[in-house]
Amino acid sequence: MAKTFFDGIRAAALIALILTFWSFDAASVALEQASDDSGMRFVLVAFGILGLPLLLGGSVLGILGSSWSGWFQVAQENRTDAEALEFRKKVASATLVALPIQALIVAALVAATHFLVTAAFQRVMFQALGLGAIAAVGAVGAGLVWPALVHLVFHTLAPSFKNSITTRMESSFETSRLQALTASTLVVLPLVSGLLGALVWAAHTFLIAGIESKSLQATGLLVVVWGAAVLCGALVLWACAKILPLFEKKEKPLRPVFGLIAVLSAAATALAYFWAKGLNVWGHATLLMALVAGPGLVLVFVAMWRMEIRRIAWVYGLPLAFVLLVLPSFYLAGDWASSTQTLREATNRHGALTSDLARVLQTFSDADGDGIPGRFGGGDCDDTNAEIYPGARDTPGNGIDESCSGADSELPQGNDHPSRKAVARAFETALAELKRAEENIPDPPKNLLILLVDTLRVDHLGYAGYERDTSPRIDELARESSTFLSAYATSPHTPRSIPAVFYGKYASRMNFLGAQYNYPRVHPDNTSFAEVLSESGHQNYAETSHHYFQEKRGLNQGFQNWNNDGWLDIAPSNDDIAAPRIWARTEPLIEKLAETQKSGDAAPFTLVVHLFEPHARWIHHKEYDFGKEGDPRVNAYNSEIAYTDAYIGKIIDKFKEQDLWDETVTVLVSDHGEAFNEHGFYFHGQTLYNEVIRVPLIVRVPGWHHRMIKTPVSILDVGPTLLDLLGEDAPSDYDGMSLVPLMLGQEVADRPIFSELLPYTSWKEHHKAVMLGDWKMISVLSAGSEELYNLAEDPGEKKNLIKEKPEDAQRLRRALEEFMNR
Repeated sequence: MAKTFFDGIRAAALIALILTFWSFDAASVALEQASDDSGMRFVLVAFGILGLPLLLGGSVLGILGSSWSGWFQVAQENRTDAEALEFRKKVASATLVALPIQALIVAALVAATHFLVTAAFQRVMFQALGLGAIAAVGAVGAGLVWPALVHLVFHTLAPSFKNSITTRMESSFETSRLQALTASTLVVLPLVSGLLGALVWAAHTFLIAGIESKSLQATGLLVVVWGAAVLCGALVLWACAKILPLFEKKEKPLRPVFGLIAVLSAAATALAYFWAKGLNVWGHATLLMALVAGPGLVLVFVAMWRMEIRRIAWVYGLPLAFVLLVLPSFYLAGDWASSTQTLREATNRHGALTSDLARVLQTFSDADGDGIPGRFGGGDCDDTNAEIYPGARDTPGNGIDESCSGADSELPQGNDHPSRKAVARAFETALAELKRAEENIPDPPKNLLILLVDTLRVDHLGYAGYERDTSPRIDELARESSTFLSAYATSPHTPRSIPAVFYGKYASRMNFLGAQYNYPRVHPDNTSFAEVLSESGHQNYAETSHHYFQEKRGLNQGFQNWNNDGWLDIAPSNDDIAAPRIWARTEPLIEKLAETQKSGDAAPFTLVVHLFEPHARWIHHKEYDFGKEGDPRVNAYNSEIAYTDAYIGKIIDKFKEQDLWDETVTVLVSDHGEAFNEHGFYFHGQTLYNEVIRVPLIVRVPGWHHRMIKTPVSILDVGPTLLDLLGEDAPSDYDGMSLVPLMLGQEVADRPIFSELLPYTSWKEHHKAVMLGDWKMISVLSAGSEELYNLAEDPGEKKNLIKEKPEDAQRLRRALEEFMNR
């Protein structure tokens, strides 16, 4: 029995070594430029982070193996008939007592998995599939701990109790029937576990998912799964008794069962791998390493169990050495992983499975409760002081580095002072007005059309150089507009980016209700550009059909009519095709607006139309087919863009048909882009790379010159620009600025443009980015790491120049600190 336990530890040691060097190879990109001992430290960090859970897993395998071996030894001991009968009675009684305990193990595992992992999945289908799989696997695991539980209960249960159920069970535990009983259990248990998984899937889909609170969902799962698991356990006992005679006829009943289990386990592992791969949440290397850490550990354990090597160094020395090394390595890994920027970056971003485990450990490593962990790759430089953390306001000149930047912020000087910058911008606007008068450029019309397209990355549009014909109507619009080629979203996801379009402020400056949640509400004391226009007589309309635009989000301030009919909740909205029903409402509204405008005293209007289609799940539209070559996800995304482009064309054509096109200022903008594994992620909301924050921004003013403008700008400039065009003053707390000077060809001094990934329920990391001229810096505040890119030479953001260009890094770092300290 002792050998079996040490077999598990030894298997864990070998797997830990393999995965450690695999992680080191994956992180070599981040470590190759390190001049210190970062490489060796990372090896120990990875060994500690990977080794401890493997040690626990190997110990569990060893204990399970030992308990089953012990069970067979005890069950086959020589006993008198009376002793054997009493033994069988106690085993039957202990089995019944153990059943609800086993069910509780499964229920707790499912509830904890949902609370820590699956609740973050946006689609209920994926949540339910994941929980069903965990329930099925957990049920098998609970079945495997039966000998240990029965042994525990056996010695506390005296005397045995007798009822009709235990009486029927007693004969199954006769010594001559043990192998047949084990074989029948191994056949029935996976089948019933699959049934339990299906029940959990159905319960979550149709019952639990509708509960608002994550904690209540987990509690509901605990209760429901426990009840279902008890019933399924009873089904296992009944089914085993029914099929037991079939296996008694075979001389070696376990051999074919083990073969079947091996085949089914391989199939289940393959299905789990492809399911996880389809989620696009984890990288390829992470999934392969997980296969080695999970099924691989089991295979190595079985191999160890069958080995007959008797050398003391192998049997006992290797396991003990592993334990003595992994425990201090894990302890030191907490501090070492956070000790330098190189190690933080390697641990958080490049270590594959090590990085995923480190992020889990970080949730338990925030000693001062400021939201930023100080260990296992966290970037908090003083985890004992909640006032000091990356991203904190750093009071200039007080000698304290509150923001963990490495030095105290300097006082603004000279032309860098915010007041001087404001004066300079006002002067630029005045010069632009003079130029417009000199060149006899016509006044802008008072009507506004804002085409807000969700999840549209600019480099997939024809006018931006994309080789596929995804956007003929958008390209046509761009050719007669001021087209901004370097426009950036303020955040990489909708709830903190769309408000910037309407309210002109970065998410960190917005007054949100529930700012820490996935969908914060805009507080009424924020002022939208629509409110300013409404006060001057504008009639403001919006046509949307999406759950985000519910009235409770607070986006409708200043709109006389915001129609969001037909919206679907989060999960079904991802498969929704909303454009046809939005167009069905928008077309008659345009006709109504045109009819109203014919009267001489008609109020000007603002019409906002939101088109959601490019957002995942990407749906292939047969009429916009981009073939089968390349990534099918990219092809489907392009099909969605082309489909949306056609509806944009319908809206433009209707404006022309109603003689409104040249009486309206038109804006096309997106809230964020979409990632396709350029930096290890799909979708959006996890990073600030250009694939998710560089977006289209097109402003058409009838009669104004077409310009292609490379100057970096932000989507929060939309509000100030429209107000400037219509002769209105922007609210003083707006972060954006008018783009009218650029639209008129005025030379404008470079200004830093920012983007933020603020921690929220589904993604706890904190990132900020600054774009200034050709340069871009990304600061991952929660990890204390920085990246610097020259976008002119490296538009794909592949070569981090943070160490090669210290002066440029310091210039952008200072701009970012000033932004955070405002």
